[in-house]
Amino acid sequence: MLGHNERSILTKLKQQCGAQFTSKMEGMVTDLQLARDNQMAFETWMGEDEAERRPKVRRCRLPVSNPVLKVPVVSALETRRS
Repeated sequence: MLGHNERSILTKLKQQCGAQFTSKMEGMVTDLQLARDNQMAFETWMGEDEAERRPKVRRCRLPVSNPVLKVPVVSALETRRS
């Protein structure tokens, strides 16, 4: 996943400074590679026809009625009187 140059530098740093010192740098280089891969995938996706990019959604039309909901609302004053 890492490039050859990046791997070489990290290996030398690990030998000189220890694994604990380079662990966060390795994570950073891995994150950079993932970002490159995601950017390439996004650019490929954007290059596709717009119709191909749209999610495939099946729509189901169900009859919808407009029910009237009757909900009794009790005010705070009425509950205090009780």
